[in-house]
Amino acid sequence: MHHPPAPHPHLHPHPHPHPQAPGPRNATLTLNTTAQDLTIPLNATGTSGALSVDQSTLGFGPTGINNQSTPRTLTVTNSGTDPLTVSSAKINGPGHPDDYRITDNTCTTPLPPTHTCTLTLTHTPQAPGPRNATLTLNTTAQNLTIPLNATGTLPEVVTSSAEASAETVITVTGRYFAPRQRVTLRVGDRVEQARADREGQLLVRLIASAAGTSGPRALKFRVEDPDAQGSARCCFTPTR
Repeated sequence: MHHPPAPHPHLHPHPHPHPQAPGPRNATLTLNTTAQDLTIPLNATGTSGALSVDQSTLGFGPTGINNQSTPRTLTVTNSGTDPLTVSSAKINGPGHPDDYRITDNTCTTPLPPTHTCTLTLTHTPQAPGPRNATLTLNTTAQNLTIPLNATGTLPEVVTSSAEASAETVITVTGRYFAPRQRVTLRVGDRVEQARADREGQLLVRLIASAAGTSGPRALKFRVEDPDAQGSARCCFTPTR
């Protein structure tokens, strides 16, 4: 009777490990032959990718309605031992995800261990009040959710004085206006037109008129926004 040749370990294909968990993943390969039995140790280590970010929450602070906030950058680090890929970066709810925009994303290629990439976001509130959302990072290692916090803020006006004598110079400063927004300032019977700058800030110097009075008088100060939505005008009470 013809017997097949005895198996030889070098004739077998090399085993390829596929670890199911991190850490040592050892086993034994046993070859039973007509001549002898062989036992071959198999040694391997399961590795894992791990994602970390430098901020658990991304805050933008108060921003004027329809103004773009200062950009905020989130740094992503591969703190594991295997390359990982950020498959998607999405802004979603609950809240107001349409207020936010990812303006720059360097996390578009596989990230080797210890390497970093960045995402830059801006916030443009469409209404006053809390305007929160969520940034979700989907990766080959894990998924991360980072809260996004911001506030839409109505314009604020501050005057250098609450009263004035004749020919007193009053400094008026404002913030959180829309970029290049037209503003009408009224001090008594005097009307002054002004315009906010590209950052939504206002700076005006007025000479108060106190005709017919012998001393300082309280300023009757009102700011009207001619660009307010609808037919109504929004009035802002100045503070000191």
